[in-house]
Amino acid sequence: MRLRAFVILVLAPVLLIAAGVGVWYVVTQKEGRYDMAPRACPKIEPVVDELGVPYELRPAGKPGICDLRLPEGHPQYTDAPKITVSFSEPVRDIAGAKQLMSDIGSRPGMTPLAGVGDDAYVQDRDFYVRVSNLVVTITVQPDRTSTPDQVKAFTVALADRL
Repeated sequence: MRLRAFVILVLAPVLLIAAGVGVWYVVTQKEGRYDMAPRACPKIEPVVDELGVPYELRPAGKPGICDLRLPEGHPQYTDAPKITVSFSEPVRDIAGAKQLMSDIGSRPGMTPLAGVGDDAYVQDRDFYVRVSNLVVTITVQPDRTSTPDQVKAFTVALADRL
C-alpha cells in the first residue's frame, strides 16, 4: 500500500513533469545544423578557387572570420584583405535565422539571390547567405580583384558546402 501511494503521489507527477519538459524542449527548440560558428578559413579553403585569384587565407580575430588577401608577389598586392568572410554565431533556431535574413533583406538596395543556400541577398559588393541557422557575410573591398560573377560562384559553392 505504501509503495502504491509513493508511486501515485511522488513518481507519477515527477514523470509527468519530465515528459512535459521534454515536449516543451522539442516544440520550442527548433533544429539548427550549427551549435557554433565553424572555423571560417578551413571551411572556405576548398572553394576559394572559384574566385579565380590565388588568395591567401588568414584568420581575422575570431575563428569565424577569414580574410582573403593577395600574396605579396601579386601585381595588385596591398597589405589589406580583398574579401572578408564572416560566419555569425548561429541563431538558436531556424526561425530566428530566417528573421535575421528577413531584416537584412528589408534594407534598401538588397537584391534576393535565388538558389543560394536557404536564403541569400546581395547589395553592391556584400553577400549575405543563410544555411540552416547560420548566417554568412561575404564582404568584397572596393578595390576588388575577383569579378562579381566569380564572387557569386564562390558564394554558391560555399553555401553548398555548408
